[in-house]
Amino acid sequence: MIKLKPLFILTILSFLLTTNSAYAIDPLKPYHTETAPKIDGILDDIVWQKSPSETGFKIYYPDYGGEMTEHTKVWYAL
Repeated sequence: MIKLKPLFILTILSFLLTTNSAYAIDPLKPYHTETAPKIDGILDDIVWQKSPSETGFKIYYPDYGGEMTEHTKVWYAL
């Protein structure tokens, strides 16, 4: 039984590593700026116009993986 234990652990680890990589996403690449954007809820600032955005968020709680009830779009800069 002792000889099977390392093989079992190796099998479980390889399964976890390959399973998690299927859900991997590309890293976010924010727009780099020297001037801080104006955070006022109005997206007419040049930084926000040049910044990438993300959508397609999912609910975490209470309905894990469900669709959001409101359209959500996020812009990000550094």
